[in-house]
Amino acid sequence: MKEDSSEVLVNENISITAEQGKAEGTGDPKGHRKKTAGNKAGLRVLKLSRSEDYDEASVGDSRLLSSKDETDMFKLAEARIRKKTITALQVILWVTLAADLLILWVRNISGTIPEKEIFPYFMLRILVQFAINFFIYAVVVYATEYSKYKSCVKNSICAVAVCTMAGVIGVFHSSSPACWVASGIGLMFSSVFRNNKLLKYCLIDCVIMTALACAFVLVYSGEESAVLVECLRNLAISELIIGIVFILSRFMLIHQTQIMDMTLDFHKKQQEYRKQSETDNLTGVYSRYYFMAEGEQLLKVCSSANPVSVCMLDIDDFKHVNDTYGHENGDVVLRELGRILQSFMDKPGEEHVTAGRYGGEEFVILFSGGNAVKHHKCIEEIRRQFSDLQFSFMKEKITLSGGIVTCVSKQDDLLKVLKVSDDALYESKHNGKNKITVGRI
Repeated sequence: MKEDSSEVLVNENISITAEQGKAEGTGDPKGHRKKTAGNKAGLRVLKLSRSEDYDEASVGDSRLLSSKDETDMFKLAEARIRKKTITALQVILWVTLAADLLILWVRNISGTIPEKEIFPYFMLRILVQFAINFFIYAVVVYATEYSKYKSCVKNSICAVAVCTMAGVIGVFHSSSPACWVASGIGLMFSSVFRNNKLLKYCLIDCVIMTALACAFVLVYSGEESAVLVECLRNLAISELIIGIVFILSRFMLIHQTQIMDMTLDFHKKQQEYRKQSETDNLTGVYSRYYFMAEGEQLLKVCSSANPVSVCMLDIDDFKHVNDTYGHENGDVVLRELGRILQSFMDKPGEEHVTAGRYGGEEFVILFSGGNAVKHHKCIEEIRRQFSDLQFSFMKEKITLSGGIVTCVSKQDDLLKVLKVSDDALYESKHNGKNKITVGRI
C-alpha cells in the first residue's frame, strides 16, 4: 500500500459527516456492512429467497433481519400455507371420491337406489364432481408451483379454489341442506392471507355456490311447490350462515393483522436492543460482546491454510488527552479511530477485518483470510493512518500501539489469545510506543 505522508486536519468542533453519522448510529459507514469473516467462517446468516413466491428460504441469525426481511418472512409463511393447502385439496379430492363410491355401493347393496339409476348417479354425482374438483386442484398446483404470479395472486387462487371445491361438493351433495354451506369453510380459510378484498371475493363465491346447490335440488327433484318452498327456506338459512361466517372471518382477519403488526413492532424493538448490544455507539465498530462471540467462532475453524490474527490496539497517552483537552475532544479521537477501522472492515480484499471496542481506548481486531504477512501489513497501515492524523485542538500527534498474534491451529480459549496479544501490546508500550509487536502462541 502506497505511503501517504499528508496530514489530515480534524477540526476541533468537528461535525459528524453523513458517513460518520451512520457509523455512530448504526455502525455502518456506507449504509450496509459487508460480510465479516465470521459470516464466512460458518456463522448462521439470514438468506431469504427473493423470488416472487418466497417458497425457499433458510433463516439464520435474526440480528441481520431488516424490515423488508420481516415482511418476507410473513410471505414465506403464506407460501407454506399454500403448499399445505395443495396437500389438503389433494386429500379432500380422493377422500370425497372414496366416500362417494362407498355410499353408492352401500345404497346399491341396501336397494335404496334402483339398478337403472346407478350409472346416471355415478356419472352425475361422482364422476362429474371429481372431474371439476380435479381441474380446480390442477389449476392451484400450476398457479402456485410453476407459474410466476405474484404472491398475492397465488394467495387469491388458493383461497378461491378452497371455496369453490367445497362449494362443488356441497352442490353435488345438495340433498342434504347442511352441505350447502360447505363453501363457508373456504371463506373462513381465506382470512389467513389477511386480504380484505380477497375475503369479499370468496364471499361472492360462497353465495353463488350456495345458490347453485339450491338450483341443483330444484332441477333434480322437480318444480313441486312444496320442494320450491323448502329449497328457498334452506337457501335463506344457508346464506344467513354464510353471512355470519363472513363476519367471523372478517374479525379473524383484523385480529391476524393486529398480531402481525405487533410481531413486526416486537422484532424492530428487539433489533434495536440487539444493535445497541452489538455496536459501540461512539466509534461505530462492534462492541466487546459481539467481538467475543465472533472471535470464538473464528478461532474454532482457523488452521495453517486459514490463519486468524488477533490484534489488541491502544491509543498512546489517551488519559493525557482527556485530562488536558477534555473528554469531548477525547471522543473525537475515538471516533476518528473508529472511522479508520470501519474503512478497513468495508474494504474489499482477500483478508477480512472485524474490529471492536474492547473498553476505553482499547480496540481489538480480528483478521481472517489471506496470511499472517498481510494481516501485519494491514495493522501497520491502520497504525500509520491514525498516527498521521492532526487534531486541531492539540499540536502534537496522537499515536497508536498494538500487539498482534496469529493462530494457525484451532483455539478454544479466546481470552488466552487476547492475553498473548495484550502482552505484545505492553511490549510495544515499553519499547517506545507507536509500534506493533508480534506475539507468539
